[in-house]
Amino acid sequence: MTQFTVGDMQRMLEGCDPDTPLEFGGGLTFYRFKGRSGEHMFLEWGEIQAPLDESFKETYPEVQVVFLRAIGLQEGELIREVSIPVISA
Repeated sequence: MTQFTVGDMQRMLEGCDPDTPLEFGGGLTFYRFKGRSGEHMFLEWGEIQAPLDESFKETYPEVQVVFLRAIGLQEGELIREVSIPVISA
């Protein structure tokens, strides 16, 4: 699926009790929906997307995104470098 719309989500959730909790794979936590210029809705996670350097991308092309939980950071503090172990099949 190249595009996922609000209508797609509504159809998938049709018949669900409105109080049914939603869970997200990979341990991600929902933060909010944010409107983008009236044309798109953007789902934001409680975790931040880690920037991947070019060397990492070349070594592990199958890794498309890494999310980090900002535990112990002060407001405005940046994550400098994180070691991410990758298990290869």
